[in-house]
Amino acid sequence: MLGVDGWYAPQNVEHVLQLKKELPKNREVDGIKLLFGCETEFAYDGKLALSEENFEHFDYVIVPHSHTHMDLVAPREFIPDDRSHANFIMKTFMQVVTHPLANRIAVIAHPFVPGTSYAKYNSVQSHIPDSYLREAFTAAKEKGIAIEMNGSCLIYMPSEEIPNCEYVRIYSVAKECGCKFTYGSDSHRTCEDRKLYEVERFFDMCGITEKDMLTTEELLARNKK
Repeated sequence: MLGVDGWYAPQNVEHVLQLKKELPKNREVDGIKLLFGCETEFAYDGKLALSEENFEHFDYVIVPHSHTHMDLVAPREFIPDDRSHANFIMKTFMQVVTHPLANRIAVIAHPFVPGTSYAKYNSVQSHIPDSYLREAFTAAKEKGIAIEMNGSCLIYMPSEEIPNCEYVRIYSVAKECGCKFTYGSDSHRTCEDRKLYEVERFFDMCGITEKDMLTTEELLARNKK
């Protein structure tokens, strides 16, 4: 995407595709099928950082809508306070599910998580009404876009606070709307512990079961349209 710098600057399609060469030819290791996907970026003006012709290089594509710690995604003047922050991510979620390439997007990453400011979660999310969540998740369900449960979103939250956090409310509404779910560690290092036991407990609180999870076949079907 134009305008990126720092860590993101070299992360173009050509760079990412180098990893594809490292996969075994049969795409399987110890009976586990390996897929090659990517998480692209999404800017405040509705621009997706992956062109349509480049979708074909990946088995699936994940899109975030709330990387608001990045100026390219959310200029500071757009999010001066928590209510404005909530309004911003409400707008960008709907931009993703109504995007011209929405039928090829497999998953929305960490929905309604305000950037990497974990302390802001509850405050920002408390300004998102259930009525909007039902509209947004119904739209995602109708477009066949799954919702990611992101392990990093629980890692900085004390275990005793999880039952009453806004995130439980948000995912419970997604479950009510019939959305499919995936799990992502969002790990930037292979050794990170993403509290899998907390994720399992979180899913139980939201009423999400194995039958609500996106299957491999459903995931692969997204990028064939």
